[in-house]
Amino acid sequence: MWRGESFDADTMRRARWVRALFACFGEKVSHMIRMHLLAVLGLVACGGLAVSHAAGQEPKKQSKPAEASNPVVQGGTGKVARTPLDLTVQEYVIAKKPSELFDDKEGMKKLIEQVKADSQRDLRELNFGDPRLARMLHGVLASIALIEADLDTAQGHYDKMRELDQIASSKPLNGVVMMAAARAMKGAGMDAAKAEPAFEADFRTKMDAMDWSVVGPQVMADRRSAELLTESFLRERLPSAYDPGWDSKTGKLDIKFVHGLIGMRASLELMVPMTPAAIRVYNELTNRNEGPLPDIWDERQISLTGQEGGSPVVVATWGFGVDASALGAGAWTNPGEQANGIDDDGDGFVDNIHGLAWDQMWNVSSDLLMSLIDVRCEPQLVHQMAGGNFDEFADLHTTPRRIVMQRYMQRLQIPQRQTLQRDMNIMMLRAQGTHAASVILAGNPYAKVQSVRLGYEDFRRPGSVPSIEASERGAQAIRAAAAAARKAGVRVVHIGWQLSLNDIVAMLEQHGVGDDERDRLRIGSPIFRPIRLAMEEVIRNYPEILFVGGVDSTRQYESNVNDAVPTQFLLPNFVVINNVNGNGLPNKFTSKVPLFTLFAKGRDVQGVVPSTTPGGEPSVMSGPNVASAQGANLAAKILALHPSLRPDQVVDLMKRGGHQLPRNKEGMLMVDPRRTLELAKQGQ
Repeated sequence: MWRGESFDADTMRRARWVRALFACFGEKVSHMIRMHLLAVLGLVACGGLAVSHAAGQEPKKQSKPAEASNPVVQGGTGKVARTPLDLTVQEYVIAKKPSELFDDKEGMKKLIEQVKADSQRDLRELNFGDPRLARMLHGVLASIALIEADLDTAQGHYDKMRELDQIASSKPLNGVVMMAAARAMKGAGMDAAKAEPAFEADFRTKMDAMDWSVVGPQVMADRRSAELLTESFLRERLPSAYDPGWDSKTGKLDIKFVHGLIGMRASLELMVPMTPAAIRVYNELTNRNEGPLPDIWDERQISLTGQEGGSPVVVATWGFGVDASALGAGAWTNPGEQANGIDDDGDGFVDNIHGLAWDQMWNVSSDLLMSLIDVRCEPQLVHQMAGGNFDEFADLHTTPRRIVMQRYMQRLQIPQRQTLQRDMNIMMLRAQGTHAASVILAGNPYAKVQSVRLGYEDFRRPGSVPSIEASERGAQAIRAAAAAARKAGVRVVHIGWQLSLNDIVAMLEQHGVGDDERDRLRIGSPIFRPIRLAMEEVIRNYPEILFVGGVDSTRQYESNVNDAVPTQFLLPNFVVINNVNGNGLPNKFTSKVPLFTLFAKGRDVQGVVPSTTPGGEPSVMSGPNVASAQGANLAAKILALHPSLRPDQVVDLMKRGGHQLPRNKEGMLMVDPRRTLELAKQGQ
């Protein structure tokens, strides 16, 4: 039952919200998401797999792949459908509340016949500009076929869904659990007790044949999802999730709810009774492949003492802004500048003592750290609760500060809860740059960090609509930051963000710019171009500097990763550091795109975050930005002890010193600072 990707007809953006489904059971989600919960569950059933867990936080937006990388799915000779609004029918008229219709055999039969005819006609007559739209229709038809006990037809639709699935970890799993349940239940005459052994054996055989390195992360998410699925759990929430979407005056119900009802019907009849057996299989697979492993990160770290005779090394961090006071002696200081409101060194920047800054619209700023002017709650409250949000973001389930945050959130009304969650997300953005800088400095007394705040992170905040003019200012900011890095003798630049055309499209949509996806792609392309060109230009034109970037699991579409800057650049002085847990196993941020082969710990890493007092506040954070900072840390240590090495030689050392990730494909390496520095010392 558990996983499938579909569309929200209100936003028609992307299926990312589906993966946050089980966050909806927490107390901090919006009322609208609560209303959609059971609709989503039914849509999930149409996919026949599980929903990923999103740690209770508001999901990030994930752009669907750009049209250029998604050829039209050919159906008939009709128009090209790109969103649910292009389908023949977007709403259905039903005579009673969805929760009442659900158990109305004749009413559901009539609705199913209508949806079946409409979906078959659309697949026959339309072409699809987004493969997920065709996949949605195959999903509901698969559920209908299961309800009608037509297993061959259901399997055919699941096969088509698998062809259209663009996510590697879920692609092989389309329909596997639902078809195993349907076969077992049909063979046992719909007697769940008799069907369970057959289902468990069949499902285990199918799952044992899967490549765990591909499907493992999805299977572990499916296991967490399955633990919530009981008939009573679903029925208790059905009225609040479905009925608010029904117009009692007209009887109209949106297609997403209609598909949800049908998927839910199939799931309750076939899959929910098999849930305990499915959980047993998931547990066996997880224990076999993901059983306890020792932490291999800490034992491989090395701290320099300052007695090695190393050379000073300056690292620039380009990202979300840094609280220089939190870095203490580790903050780089511009020798030609004073805090007097004057451009003392004549470089065009006033009081750039510890670095440079540009605000959300890429205008020069003197504030190295993004402000909290957008915070609507009490700043002190946001600060107190933010640590729990950091832990929830990373799936650290039992930390004291996470528990404190959850208990506080439960006492709030929904509007206050939403506002506090939004403000904590801003706080998390604000803290990332300082935390990354502290990770870069860890164990390296020779290092100094030059802080560069670039405006990208603020694009998602109110009032910051992407534009060509702002993007051109951004390009100039990137060039100016590179020039300042060379002037300061920077050897490593840590780039703490990524930007793609899909991101620009999502931002335009968020601000209501453009008529549709095609229009936003047209508008977004010239906005994205100056940033992309400037980033490639500075990496090419500063070959003496090693640029270090990261990549995260929200960019699973390979086209999105390949189109993003800076990850798209394959240059000798640029390296991407992917992220894993301390034991080398994947975490929720780990990208499965095989283009990147170096990994570092990116979950639950100690550092400091901005504070009202000098020295910062100790805190653990997680994410792609943390892992790439670990890579910059190692590069800085290598260059402190061996300053004559070129960037490509540093990268080569990191690769040769790395260790194969456990339970992963050959060539996927976790960086090993101790071993790498030993190789460098030996001149290898």
